[in-house]
Amino acid sequence: MAIHLQMLGANSSSYREQLQETPEEVAAATGIEFGRLIAIEAGAAEPTGDEVLILADHYQCDFKFFISHERVCNPSSRPRPCIGRMATTSQRPTVEPFRSFLYLSETEAYLMAELGRSGEHFSFTPVGSYVKAHGEAAAHALRNRTRL
Repeated sequence: MAIHLQMLGANSSSYREQLQETPEEVAAATGIEFGRLIAIEAGAAEPTGDEVLILADHYQCDFKFFISHERVCNPSSRPRPCIGRMATTSQRPTVEPFRSFLYLSETEAYLMAELGRSGEHFSFTPVGSYVKAHGEAAAHALRNRTRL
């Protein structure tokens, strides 16, 4: 699979901005040198295979989509960018579990579709206006439904 340098650079830059991370923060988190990261984002440097995997893991996206824009498991669904943009720097630690959950959910849906399996539909109707309780009640209902 050929790497489209401009697409990879645009994806990397876009994901970094969605997460409100600076290039310095990404460089520190991934171990990729700052100058190299900037060159990759500009489409001026071809990343190594390891760098592609490291960046894809950092941004929690499928590396095939990350390098070629093929629709595999698309991490750029609308909730993820919204979560990234709405979070302030001090809220980032609480946003990370939601990002991870969305990524794992997208991956599970992709794998289920590839295996030809349909998942059971789960619906939950929130009651009241206490949002935290909605999440707790939905999680409880889901656990009860999935128990063996």
